[in-house]
Formats: sequence, C-alpha cells, structure tokens
Amino acid sequence: MSDECLVSVKNDVLLRTLDDTVADRSAPHTTRCNTDKPKGIESEGFKFGAEDTRGQPEFAETLAKRRDHLHRMRFHATDVVDSFRETLYDAFHNNSALNAMEASSKATGNRVMGKIGGAIDSIGKKKDAMKDTQSSTLEVKEINLDWAKKYPAVSYGREMREKHFSHLPKGYLDGAGFGCTPAAVLEAHEQWNSTNQHNPVMWRFKMPLRLADAEMNLAKELGIDVNDLKLTTGIEASLCSVLESLPWKVGDGILLVTDEANYVRKAVERVQKRNGVHIEVIAPPAPFTDDQIRKLVAEFCKKEHKPIAYKLAILPEVTYKSGVKIGTTKINKELHQKGLSVFVDGSMAVGNRDLSLQAKGCDWYGASLHNWMYCEPGVGFLVCNQLKQPCTNTLTVSYFDRGSAAAPEFVPSFEKEFSYAGLQDFANWCALYHAMRFVVHCCAPEKTSFMGSLANMGSTPWGNVRKYTHRLAKQVVEKVTKEWGTSPLQKDGDYAGMPVIPLPGGEGFGDDVAANLTLHFAMRDESRGGPMSLRIVSVPMAKDSGSVPTLCARFTCQIYNEIDEYVAAAKYVKELLACPGYSGVSTGLDQVLAQQMAQTFA
Repeated sequence: MSDECLVSVKNDVLLRTLDDTVADRSAPHTTRCNTDKPKGIESEGFKFGAEDTRGQPEFAETLAKRRDHLHRMRFHATDVVDSFRETLYDAFHNNSALNAMEASSKATGNRVMGKIGGAIDSIGKKKDAMKDTQSSTLEVKEINLDWAKKYPAVSYGREMREKHFSHLPKGYLDGAGFGCTPAAVLEAHEQWNSTNQHNPVMWRFKMPLRLADAEMNLAKELGIDVNDLKLTTGIEASLCSVLESLPWKVGDGILLVTDEANYVRKAVERVQKRNGVHIEVIAPPAPFTDDQIRKLVAEFCKKEHKPIAYKLAILPEVTYKSGVKIGTTKINKELHQKGLSVFVDGSMAVGNRDLSLQAKGCDWYGASLHNWMYCEPGVGFLVCNQLKQPCTNTLTVSYFDRGSAAAPEFVPSFEKEFSYAGLQDFANWCALYHAMRFVVHCCAPEKTSFMGSLANMGSTPWGNVRKYTHRLAKQVVEKVTKEWGTSPLQKDGDYAGMPVIPLPGGEGFGDDVAANLTLHFAMRDESRGGPMSLRIVSVPMAKDSGSVPTLCARFTCQIYNEIDEYVAAAKYVKELLACPGYSGVSTGLDQVLAQQMAQTFA
C-alpha cells in the first residue's frame, strides 16, 4: 500500500468535512459550499480553531487533491495491485491450502500460548491447585462438552431432533430465517456466560485469544486467510460497516443485483437519504436463472451512465426470497472492469452450500452464521480484501480506534479495530467454536449399505450435512409440487437446502399477506397442530408482459427435519386457501401488534 494511500485514509475525517459538496441530511440533493476565512474555516456545526493549521485554505486544498485517489483506493482494488511482486503475493494470499495451514497453525499456537501462560501462573502453587483451571489466570478456559456421552452422533431426522434439537417444535421449517441452535451450543454459551460473570476482568483479558481461536477455525472451514476475516454481529453489521466506510458524495451510485433482502434495501436507502446517491436495481421477475442475471449485469456494464458514477455493487450469492444461486465470480470480474467494488451477501449460502470462499473475486463478503451453521443469532463475519482493509471501519468505536487524523502516525489496523468494537454478548462468538465442533462430532455419514459405506469414505462432516439436506429438499419439491400443482422457482433444480415453491392460488398477494401468514403459522392453535415455523414470501413472478406478486413458501431443509413435516404443512396451506383464504387468516393478536411483528418478516 502506497504512502499516499495511507495519508489519504489518515485525513478521511477532514475530507468528509471539507468536501465542497456536502450533502444535507434533511435534503439529500441540496448542497452547501464552504467559505475560506483568514483565521480558520467555519461551517454549520463545525469550526477549526484559528491556531489549528488544518483550518487554513492551503491544507484544505491539499486534502481536496487527494480525494480522487481516496476514491480509487476504496473502490478499485486493481488500482493498487500493479507490480509483479504484488500480483505474486496476491496469488499466495488466495491459496486455500496455504490459508488452511496458516489458520490451523495459528489456532494451535494460540491454545499453546494459553496453556503455557496458565502453567507459568501456577508455579509455586499447591499441586492440587494446579489441576484447577480457575487457578490458571492466563489460560484460555476451554468449555469441554461431553460429546461422546451427552451429545453423540445420531441418525438424521427424528432421532437428531430428539437428541440435539428437542427444544424446537415439530414443524420448524424456517431455520434459514431464525436459525437452529443445537443443545450443545446452547450449553456452551451458558458456560461461557457463566465464566464471564464469575470473573469479568479476566474474561475480558482472555477474550481476544478465545475469539482469535474461533476466527481461525472459521477461516479454516472457509478456506480463506484468517487475517482477512473478522467476526461481526451479523450480515447487517457487515454490510453497514462497508457502506459507512465509503466516502459517498452526490452523483455516486450503488447497483443492487436483486433487492429481495429488506435489510439490504433499507441500508442502501439510508445512504441515499444521507448522501444523495443514486440506486439502480437489477431485479428480473421470477423465475429467473443465473445466466439471466449475468446477461443483465453485462448489459449494465456496457452502458454509459453519466452523470452517475457507480461505485459499489451489492449482490447475494443465493437470493433471499427466490433461493436462486448466482455465480458471483464471473459477475465480479465484469463489475470490477466497469470500476465498481463488490460486496457479496452469503447469508443463504454459507453452510447451505460449499463453504469455500476462494476465487469469489469480491472486495467484501459478509454473512450471518445462525442461518445454516448452527450458531446462535448475533454471530456473523466480514471478509475484507487485504487492499480494502485500510479503508474499512467498524460501525462503532471502542478501545481500538485507528487514531486521530491529526496524529503523527496513522496505523490502518483492520484486525485490531474489529477485535473489539464495543460491549456485547461475546459468549455467542466464543460458542462459534462449539457450533463447528457439533458438526464434526454429531453429523456422521448416514447408515447405508456396504456399497454406500464405501461411497461415504473420505466424506467431510459438512459434506454429510449437505448430502442429507439437499436430498431432503428434492423430496420436498416432489411431494409439495404434487400437492399444490405448482413448480419451484429454481428452474435448474439446484435447490440446495432451500426450495422455494409458489402457493396454490397465491397470485396477487403482497408482502403484508405473506408476513401475516408467517405469523399465523407461528400462532397456530394446538387444536390445529400447534405452532409451525414456515416462511411465506411474496415474489414478483412473470406474467404476460409484466409481473404479479405471488405468495411462495421458502422451505428450509435441516438435519432434524423429515418429509412428513413438509407434507403436513402443504396440506394445511390448502386448507387455508379453501377457508378462510390467504387474506382472511387471523393471528389471534391485536391488529396493531400483529402489523408491528409482521414488519420484521418482510
């Protein structure tokens, strides 16, 4: 990274203030000009002291000249990878085998450091006290679950539910929306939280080692460089960290490749209101394919868009409502050639599909982990291209800000700033390690014939999970489409663990009816089968020359589910269609409260 780049980042705060077109929050498209004054620069809500050299016009002019370079550094990774040495380093940096080795060695070293620290602290103490982990104040306290006896490997389906997910109700078919945390991970979280309450000071002291261990194990599973990954509270925090880090100005643009995720739309709309940026959406009506999306993106890249300067593209690896897999690697290359940086949302992909994030070619990749990786809500991650790390900041600042713009030295430490961005329930993050161990210990290959056992040789734990859930998804499509007489939105048959199927008679209903149906299922009376978790979404579907909103069921297939649950749900939906109809279902709640709750399902 060049010195000029670092200086540009150092003066980012001043660049935002001294920009000659500052967007007014109350009126996004109105601007106001700064006025030079002999004894300092003064603007609404901001004033430099007369003795402060940063307030002089010469300083402001120097900063203004660097604005274009700051934009290039933040928006174009290729602008700073121009030498053979940098290209060679980038190739090593993106090697999944080397990254896995690095993550494993660092995780092992991390644990050894903790144990050595504990042993040193125990010198001179009684022998029996040395056996007590609480006496080792520097040791990273492991939560040792009894996997063999209390949490053994069992068959998928009903036995898996009874042993590891007994706290979930039968008919829990929306794990992709609300998550599904195994009992082992819940116990680990409780123990970690108890450790925190027992000695908060030492918990804070030991926490960085424990979180680093969780990040290293996650990086190993994802096949990426551990230095590029940091834990966040979810995809929302990951995306907003990137959006808030970029130096937006009036005339910039953001491209949304599909806008099915409400949290993405809301986050981008906030940037629009605050900074006056333009939003372009590529969202063909369903059912669409990966090839159609690529062609539409290619057409966008060929067009001239002046005076709008598009800076960022946001696209999902798997669409949020329709469940379509998008080949982001090829799209990312086209967008980079057009001059756009790329953020990929992997929340519906990580764990549901192949975990490897190598060769994605994006600048940022974020995801929530409760959807498919058996974590509790509140655990996510952000993978940041090494060339964008000096420009990517946390949403909140705690102990590890990168320093004042006026400081003599500015250290762009992505790792340190994201390591502690404010107080929260870190037991969630610590339990991430146990969520990954749950898959290793409890998700064995399915019991099959001798030939089937030979076929399972060399299978991975996550491969075992996907084999069951993907096969179950195909069974769901077969049974439900026969019951409803409709076809799934994923036309290529690539459902993974999340088939999306239109409801019979579901045309013409929007998000409000879809949310009300989802809430109705959750509040269903015991006399009709009890609560059921099933996500209903409204998807614009092609009809004639336009589109019509259509209700669809977004089924989640998990290791504790069986086909009879989906068949029962399909039959119940047909009962609702017959009487009282989709728009006439009741939640049993006060109307205002029901509307407030339904907003969170949109």
